[in-house]
Amino acid sequence: MPYRRTVDGRIRDAAHAVDRALREAVPETYAGLVLSDSARTIEVRLTQLSPASRLVAEAEANGCPIRFIHVLNSLESLEGAFEHVMRASQDLKAEGIKLVGFGVDIQLNRVDLRVQDVTITVAKALSDRFGANLVYVRPGEPGFPLSDDGEAATLSLISPMSD
Repeated sequence: MPYRRTVDGRIRDAAHAVDRALREAVPETYAGLVLSDSARTIEVRLTQLSPASRLVAEAEANGCPIRFIHVLNSLESLEGAFEHVMRASQDLKAEGIKLVGFGVDIQLNRVDLRVQDVTITVAKALSDRFGANLVYVRPGEPGFPLSDDGEAATLSLISPMSD
């Protein structure tokens, strides 16, 4: 039986509130959030921590522990790169690149590209095409879930707090 972590309702609700508030207040610098320390701390990722973003996050956290982490890419940038990969997926397939999954990974602060039979040449080409600071290319398993039409399924990690 797989391990499932139970998240305290107070932390979960606070994380939802922080996520919504920062998406609205500072979309140009907000890069998502994750729960850390065994789901006891809200870890907010920002490209730039401002007094305003700190105030918004701390107010919405409602006294829950919060930590701020500086990252390179905003969630808007990552979502844009994700869309770019989505639009290019058919071209990649035609080029023989077997993209078996992809999605925004908040912790990596990159779009995670999973490629079957990946080589250094393919990884470099994908990094050059989509932006080395925006994507992380790694081997993908042939058994990674595919949609009914055989196309690569997307691994959606845009935000663990998305509704």
